[in-house]
Amino acid sequence: MNIYTNTNSAFPSQVVSDAEKASLEYGSQVAMAIEYEWFGQGRTSGNRYLTNWNNFHLGLNNLLNKDGKIESETGYDKMTISPSNSINFQWDIVTQAMNLYKGKVRLVYGVGIDYNNYRFKNDISLNADSMVLFITEDGIDYDKNKLVTQHINVPVMLNFKLSPANADEDVYISAGANFGYLIRAHQKQVWDDNGKKKNKVRDDYNLEQFRVGYEVQFGYKNIILFGKYFPKSIFKTNEGPEL
Repeated sequence: MNIYTNTNSAFPSQVVSDAEKASLEYGSQVAMAIEYEWFGQGRTSGNRYLTNWNNFHLGLNNLLNKDGKIESETGYDKMTISPSNSINFQWDIVTQAMNLYKGKVRLVYGVGIDYNNYRFKNDISLNADSMVLFITEDGIDYDKNKLVTQHINVPVMLNFKLSPANADEDVYISAGANFGYLIRAHQKQVWDDNGKKKNKVRDDYNLEQFRVGYEVQFGYKNIILFGKYFPKSIFKTNEGPEL
């Protein structure tokens, strides 16, 4: 039996007899068309969903005070960080893109883990379990002194593909929201005292549990330039600096 398909769709033609529609071959083509158009992983720009696993991003962190300046708040001057040594590492466990319009506009969402390192320039310690965060100067020459945070990360963005028909020249812009939930934090210090010494203290350090920010991406093939901005302080109101 010959089953004719619509040239603009993977689905077989509806203008056939009831006998043909009841055939096993017709039913198989409908099932394959659903799988192809909705879950075909990258075989055509018109696919409804595209899922990617285990993508990684690397960036740098910086902190702004409430006036939008790259300097610590009064009273927390010693908390100045070194941006070039403050690494952001993002692991996108799973990301899915839902086609909204002809493969040119997609809704992108997913879940991952976001690791942020804030490397202090000064030899300080953050005091754990304090109602209001305060710091002490230790008099120890630290080789490494940093605050590390770990968030569950949920981005939700609109993705605009500029060349959806040509995968080899894939260019796109994405913009949207970035949601985070703090799951872990610690301060790590490394110094030399007749041998290498380490100290790691786990605490929430009055950090905000939830965060909401903005993210923009520009992609070309497999290269992605990205930026994230979280307007609210990483510390709870009146329990730490506004950074």
